[in-house]
Amino acid sequence: MDNMVKSYAIKCLCIVQARLTSSRLPNKVLNILGDDNKTILEHVYDRLLLSKKIDKVVFAIPDTNKNDFLSYFLKEKEIPVFRGDENNVLSRYYECAKKYLPQIIVRATCDNPLVDWKLIDKAVQLLIDEQCDYVNTQGFPLGTGTEVFTWEALTLAYNNATEQSWQEHVTPFFYKNPDIINIATINNDANQTATYRLTIDTLEDYELMRVIYDELYDKSPISNEAVMDFLNKNSQLLCKNSKIVQRNI
Repeated sequence: MDNMVKSYAIKCLCIVQARLTSSRLPNKVLNILGDDNKTILEHVYDRLLLSKKIDKVVFAIPDTNKNDFLSYFLKEKEIPVFRGDENNVLSRYYECAKKYLPQIIVRATCDNPLVDWKLIDKAVQLLIDEQCDYVNTQGFPLGTGTEVFTWEALTLAYNNATEQSWQEHVTPFFYKNPDIINIATINNDANQTATYRLTIDTLEDYELMRVIYDELYDKSPISNEAVMDFLNKNSQLLCKNSKIVQRNI
């Protein structure tokens, strides 16, 4: 897809989707990890701030009454927040991005307190170097990968993604239309970690993450290298959530 000439306000914006109404583990983003009383949400924010490529991080949350407390919490913590459509997350992303006018958007979710800021930087640089529209990651532990795309690609998806599943999950339009979207992929060479489940959708996921944070967290973000080394040496811990079925798009 040819990039249009455009004046950008910032280079790279990270939009984090978050909500309190998860069906399998409600209010999970406010659950505590580590011994300093920080929520999952705050850990995600702290990790994203370590990126050398991201210029601004904003949490995009639903504009529903059930998420009013989440908005209040974010503002109390002085974390940027944008409110938009609850179910059409693509629209929420687009309206948020339109407010900040970035050239590049990083997609993150509040399910992932081990989001890898180093991998994000690598993906952003690949997007720039290859002059492509969309970069994804493959073969990384669930909860550590990333997606990066241009403002023009997001606009194209917003204007053309008519299927409900494409609107709910933001990026399916990109990989469903490789004929018009220029895609690049970062593959994980350490295939033995590909099956690790390091996202939080269920209580079992949270219990595993609590163990990781109890063992490794020392008031600063844990490197993913340290996490993989710990789990490789304590692989029995992966049984805690190995039976959880990931919901597909």
